[in-house]
Amino acid sequence: MSTTITWKILNIEAITSHNSLTNVVKNVYWQVEGFGPEGQYGAHYGNQQLDVDNIDPSTYVSWDSLSSDQVVGWVKHALDSGGSGTVATIEQDVVRIVEAEERPNRKTGLPWE
Repeated sequence: MSTTITWKILNIEAITSHNSLTNVVKNVYWQVEGFGPEGQYGAHYGNQQLDVDNIDPSTYVSWDSLSSDQVVGWVKHALDSGGSGTVATIEQDVVRIVEAEERPNRKTGLPWE
């Protein structure tokens, strides 16, 4: 079975002023979703505190210039710090959840979207 894995950013907490920088991303709420070929679904949620004390001002990305892909990259980097393999473990857990659901009996989404 092939499972499609998607990382999403659900919300961001920022420090309005830190070391002469503004709106510095500190905490990211994220979700990893998995979808199987027949509608199977699995998810893993979490939040990640980011290290704001070692930001290089020359590479700082302003709040208005942030992208979802960039923030997902920061989260994955923080989760895997020290070579922990946490990202792979989370994705494997989601795949296991999807594969365990033999017959999908639910759907996800919002009826107004």
